[in-house]
Amino acid sequence: SQLHLIEAGEPSLAKFDLTFSGFENKESIEFSIEYASELFREESIQRLARRFENLLTASLAGPDKSLVSLPMLLDEE
Repeated sequence: SQLHLIEAGEPSLAKFDLTFSGFENKESIEFSIEYASELFREESIQRLARRFENLLTASLAGPDKSLVSLPMLLDEE
């Protein structure tokens, strides 16, 4: 399994303050984060995405572990 962070296309008007979405296709699951730019800085959302990636990576590496035992913060935090 592989995880990749990619930049989305053009900014659009967010319907909610913060929305996580996941989409399954034949070979992967893709996630997107939509956010209100008036409330969040791009750097904050990028950090949130890296934390989410870190959590997903840890859950794939240890599927028998409870969610509370998985790391939420990045190594540099």
